[in-house]
Amino acid sequence: RRRTSSSLLPENMPPAMTSTWPLRPNTRSVGLSLIFTGANLPQVRLWYNLFLMSQKRRSKRIFSYDEALSTFPVVRDLTTAAVRRIESLTTTVGSREEMDDRREEIEDEYQKIISFWAKQVSSIGCEVKGLWLVDWDSGDGYYCWRFPEQAIGFFHTYEEGFGGRLPIN
Repeated sequence: RRRTSSSLLPENMPPAMTSTWPLRPNTRSVGLSLIFTGANLPQVRLWYNLFLMSQKRRSKRIFSYDEALSTFPVVRDLTTAAVRRIESLTTTVGSREEMDDRREEIEDEYQKIISFWAKQVSSIGCEVKGLWLVDWDSGDGYYCWRFPEQAIGFFHTYEEGFGGRLPIN
């Protein structure tokens, strides 16, 4: 089965896992879980340590909606490229045994891809809030986008967070 970009979103991941690689305390910011389908092809569940994402920012940038929209294509393209790199790692593994043999190598590569993505997005002035989840600070709250949404279509207050997202009219 071909993996699509949206299959890497947490809510689209299957709930049952047959193999889990937990984070090593204080050393990893990426976790990886595997399940195997009937065709014995691995499916991957990723998570990212949000503590590491919220480390010190250079300076807090405030965006108008137009400024957020002008940076969006760059954020979208950086995110799409990172998702594609993650997908390519996943498709190169053919079996549970191969995954077990290459576990550290794959974990390290996932770590590098996601950390590099977060640094690139943060360097624009955006705030990375989760895996493939980006906010633009408006001064009153955040313009909010999550891959694979097609545009910045939501806003939430500082207090409400992702759960309180409201559509932008």
